[in-house]
Amino acid sequence: INSNMEGEEEEITSPTSAWLYSSETGTWSAPSTVRHHNAEPFPKPSVLAGDGAVYFLTWHGRNILRYDLRKLDLTVIASPEIDDDDFENHLLMTTEDGGMGLARLVSGHSLQLWSWKPVSAAAAWVQLRVIDLDLVIPGDAMRPRLLGFAEGTDMVFVDTTYDGAQVVQQIELSTLKVTKVLDECYASCVLPYMSFFLPGT
Repeated sequence: INSNMEGEEEEITSPTSAWLYSSETGTWSAPSTVRHHNAEPFPKPSVLAGDGAVYFLTWHGRNILRYDLRKLDLTVIASPEIDDDDFENHLLMTTEDGGMGLARLVSGHSLQLWSWKPVSAAAAWVQLRVIDLDLVIPGDAMRPRLLGFAEGTDMVFVDTTYDGAQVVQQIELSTLKVTKVLDECYASCVLPYMSFFLPGT
């Protein structure tokens, strides 16, 4: 993904392009390009959904880029309406059916879970659930931040502050179980991995 910012500050648009690299042929595909507002990629993890597309969050979470790995086509999806005060607390995830979802933290404690339903012209966002994190995260935690999502699970990672010390915690959305992962650690995002392999094995 590559973006090039253009235009006046109050009306910034840019072309964003995506390519697919083939490790079998050692070549890049032709670029697919779209032009839109808030095009700079946001430093949060992307997700691979069950529809064969990779999704990327753009700056302030206002748009989502969808790159179809079969058609090699890049398109833009507008996020649900957001409050400027909560623009950083957005996180892409997958839903139970393998579709693309969005987690949003509003007012520092209300965790909204959304699902994108791409049904022809009726494509729309559906709100699945709202979780009050004040009732989930233990202790007197200050304003949490969404950091990451473990694909293939229902676990999200949040950064919270206790007495000035930042702690990364894992929340299992089905049971609302909270587990401390990192203590006294500042993180802007979390990229968990479930397994790995060595070439030639």
